[in-house]
Amino acid sequence: MLVSIRSITPEPLLWVQPRLIRREFELRAGRDVVATLAWRGFVGWSARGETAEGRYRFRVRNPFFGDVVVHPGDSDSETAVWKPRMFGAGTVRFPGGRTFRLHPAHFWNRRGFVEDETGATLFLLLLRFRWLRLEASVELEPGAERVAELPVLLLLAWYARLLARGRRG
Repeated sequence: MLVSIRSITPEPLLWVQPRLIRREFELRAGRDVVATLAWRGFVGWSARGETAEGRYRFRVRNPFFGDVVVHPGDSDSETAVWKPRMFGAGTVRFPGGRTFRLHPAHFWNRRGFVEDETGATLFLLLLRFRWLRLEASVELEPGAERVAELPVLLLLAWYARLLARGRRG
């Protein structure tokens, strides 16, 4: 059972790959699992994510331009659209008009952050390498837990990092 991100905010968060062979990741707060992201199929860009707040599908709409659409559950409606730029940066738009920006904060693309339309940082994503596995710690800024879009942004930021690094699990 997944734990809501709003109930664990003082805890440090860590994206991990529990099993080396599987293209599945978990966002953990200690022993609690906050979110999961699993790639569909052996090749491709489709993935499924889940948080206590909902289930989502990630799909590259246009491979030439890289637009990523986030769908709620099995629906074809759009929860968010990410328009990437180089190295994993890009803008995320939600149907209500709210926008967020994903930024790499480091030349080697090992750190990134997500900010809202005012430029306030919501969280940092810091990549770590463990023998044949890619992990990332997530540092939430104070007040980030109040952002309604936070669960989708946590999943999308990790999905984007994996795409930018050429890793799909």
